[in-house]
Amino acid sequence: MEWLIRSKATPIWALLFAATCMSWALGTCRAARSGVSLELASIAVMLIAMIKIRFVLIHFMELKHAPWIWRGLFEAWVACVSIALVTTYLLI
Repeated sequence: MEWLIRSKATPIWALLFAATCMSWALGTCRAARSGVSLELASIAVMLIAMIKIRFVLIHFMELKHAPWIWRGLFEAWVACVSIALVTTYLLI
């Protein structure tokens, strides 16, 4: 059990779990009851998903130690897809 606490992956996993819980809370009717607009909640869920993708690829697929060109391409991909998703959602 000690290896779990010392592992660098544990805090990242906990952050991913918390982000999933936040997305779930925003995606349910609790967000509507708390006064959060559906549009804002939807955008937040999309952005949380993109942040989760970034954390998984950087920390669990070792892009943290990849050459700068691969890391740069990945970061650009995350930014472009995030912008495209939010823009498409707002326009439709």
